[in-house]
Amino acid sequence: MKNIKDFIGKKVLTFDGAMGTQIQALSIPDSAWQGNEGCNELLNTTFKDGIIKIHSSYAKAGANIIKTNTFGAI
Repeated sequence: MKNIKDFIGKKVLTFDGAMGTQIQALSIPDSAWQGNEGCNELLNTTFKDGIIKIHSSYAKAGANIIKTNTFGAI
């Protein structure tokens, strides 16, 4: 199957969960925030191992669709 339309109607699709609460559970070094605490999107580049850990845990739990960590990005 090449895209999401191929899946619709053939199986129940599950999404990942709340990104913010998973980020809050991480031990994030102050340096990763670069003075912008609360800007979770910044962590995509400054603490990518933590973001990868979250996304990987959703994949291991069986999520079919994993959204990016860009909720507040413009």
